[in-house]
Amino acid sequence: MRTPDFARHADALKSPDPVDRMKAHALTAITALVPAALTWFKGVGRRHHPPVVLQTGLWSLDPVALWNFGLLAERSRDATVLGLRDFDPEHRAFLSDHGIGDRAEIYLRTSGSIAADFALLRSVDEPPFTSAELAALRRLQPLLEHAFA
Repeated sequence: MRTPDFARHADALKSPDPVDRMKAHALTAITALVPAALTWFKGVGRRHHPPVVLQTGLWSLDPVALWNFGLLAERSRDATVLGLRDFDPEHRAFLSDHGIGDRAEIYLRTSGSIAADFALLRSVDEPPFTSAELAALRRLQPLLEHAFA
């Protein structure tokens, strides 16, 4: 069995690293507002730490396999939150093949570039994210971005 390339939520909550604890507490807050079966936070660039993952289901799915699937670049350039409809058809099919019915991404920027993101996934057995839930994530995004900075 391969060693995971991510930190479990429960371990990150107890981490001596304040950045890991912030990520874990942010995941707790996000999923209290908008529940998801699988949620992760990953940093991009020089602030990269091991991603923190919170799973309440989808235990067999490796989140590392999902990270580099293509978002439509023109939609992600200035977006703060994207829903599944913003992902390319191949990614939507990949998710469906793996039992995932919906996905939302929250982007955090530093100096105009994406510095980190939160991903929320729901299984095919769960209802998709509603417009109200995506709007709530958009309202939460500036606070998360500020905390990350």
